[in-house]
Amino acid sequence: MSLSAVGLLVGIFTSFSALASNEDAFVVAVIRHEVANRTIDGKSAFCISIDGHDVSEAVIASLRDIGLRVMPSQTGCDQRIPFGKPKALKDGTFEVSYGFFTSECANCSPQGHAMFATMRHDMNGWHVLTVRGGVWL
Repeated sequence: MSLSAVGLLVGIFTSFSALASNEDAFVVAVIRHEVANRTIDGKSAFCISIDGHDVSEAVIASLRDIGLRVMPSQTGCDQRIPFGKPKALKDGTFEVSYGFFTSECANCSPQGHAMFATMRHDMNGWHVLTVRGGVWL
C-alpha cells in the first residue's frame, strides 16, 4: 500500500472516530441514505443545519468522500437541508425531521420537501430504517 493510501485511510478513520463521539452523527446516516437512493445529488452544494446551527466539522469531513459540498449558512446558499434533533420513540428507535429546500432568488420563499426518518442507534452508529414524507411545501 502506498504512503498516500495509508494517509487517506488514517484521515478517513480519524474523521469517523471524531464523528463517533459527535451527537450530530445521525445527519451523516441520513445524507448517505438520501445520496444512495438518489434523492439528492452527492455533487451539489448544500447548507446543512441542526436546529438552526451549522453542522460540525466532523460531519463535513465525513461527507467529503461522496463529494457533497457543505457550506456555512451565512453564504446564502440556495439549497438547504435543515434537521431537527432525534426524538426517542417508545419502541427504542428515533424519529428525525429534515427536509430539502431551495430558493430560486434571494427574496423568494423556499420550496421543498418535509421528511421524517425512523432511525436506530447501536454500537455501530446510526442506521436509517425508513423514510416518509416528501410533501412538497
